[in-house]
Amino acid sequence: MVLSSPSNVVYCDFPDEQASLVAVFDRLIALQFEAVRAILDADLDPSSALAALVERQVALVLDELEFHTAWSREFKSLPAEDQYRLRRLQRLYTEEWVHALSAVRPDLSEGEIRVIAYGVIALLQSAADFGSGLSAEVLRSLFTSAAKAAIDAAGR
Repeated sequence: MVLSSPSNVVYCDFPDEQASLVAVFDRLIALQFEAVRAILDADLDPSSALAALVERQVALVLDELEFHTAWSREFKSLPAEDQYRLRRLQRLYTEEWVHALSAVRPDLSEGEIRVIAYGVIALLQSAADFGSGLSAEVLRSLFTSAAKAAIDAAGR
């Protein structure tokens, strides 16, 4: 089987479609972690780091739209142990956002920061849930602006 996976092509034999989906989803989460680590390890001020996280998440969703769409549609069909493991990795990824948001919005409680982190990530991933017909450039601008507005407006 040949899978066009996030950011490369994977050539391998998988026992079934679920196994191939798990491999692609693992790679998608790995890409997210690589991006967030690179941003947070860079010498950026907190606002710039958060802006880079938003821009990278938008780019990842738009560049890998078919895989985010597959995630939305197919995740619940995966074996329970894979769902659990992948959700755990998602939570760890979201924790990186929580740390970045905390540095930018110290006026908010931890609970408020978590709601914003999950909400902004969901907002950005929603690009995979519908076909707007808009160009990638327009979507990139709209989603980036919406995420920044949500972060800035929270708790005010």
